[in-house]
Amino acid sequence: MNTTKVVIIAEEPESLIEDANRKTILVCPRNKRLSSKILLQKNIKVIFSSYSRFPDIESLKIIRDVLFYLINTSEIEKGEKVEILFKKRGEFHKLLFDTSQLEYVTINSLLSDRLSGKLIESILKLSMNIARLGVEGRPAGALLIVGDPHEVSRYTVRGDINPIEAIPQQRRSILNEDNFGILRQYATMDGATIINQKGEVVSCNTYIKILDIPTNVEEIGGRHLAAKSISKLTKAIAIVVSSEGKIKVYRDGKTVYQMENL
Repeated sequence: MNTTKVVIIAEEPESLIEDANRKTILVCPRNKRLSSKILLQKNIKVIFSSYSRFPDIESLKIIRDVLFYLINTSEIEKGEKVEILFKKRGEFHKLLFDTSQLEYVTINSLLSDRLSGKLIESILKLSMNIARLGVEGRPAGALLIVGDPHEVSRYTVRGDINPIEAIPQQRRSILNEDNFGILRQYATMDGATIINQKGEVVSCNTYIKILDIPTNVEEIGGRHLAAKSISKLTKAIAIVVSSEGKIKVYRDGKTVYQMENL
């Protein structure tokens, strides 16, 4: 099978590059330093992960999570043939995938009737960024609401001051990954972060009116209750990032997608 992309998942991914001219995605530890030669290669994409361990032949769930994340963020397109390389405890392994033969549902297919593909990818990337980096290196959660701010505002409560107004308009777009650092700080405040259909953060530290409060509220969690309520009351999409690194997407009051932090 002739592959179109190579994905390398390892603590020392640079050492596994067989052909620097092939389109390659490196998944490596968050604090890993790569050579400038690799970082400047146009055909090499680097993704930093907070995984505490890397895959071996007995833990293929990590491979699946990485593959589905790359598909959902369009780093890998439907129909591409992918070669995945990984090394653990000195053992080198190679897996081949024809994505046209894989059965999976993408977040894009679930939300494309309400949000643009670019916005969906950016939401997922920002959510992963929050799950991976938290605040000042500490785990942190967030609630992102994406939809018509006027519709959403009917079911929200906000103070007199909107914290996001402290930064320039151009720094509020989630479509630009350069903004993730500052937006992550605001998104991890208490309450929800409201994002319009253009990908602009319009408010944060906003509280959602919860539709139904079950008796087991502590087990469900406030963010999940708020996400369920606002997505049921409006056409907005709600994304919950937990401090444990899990991401859940709500639509029409139901969980429609979930994935683990890389």
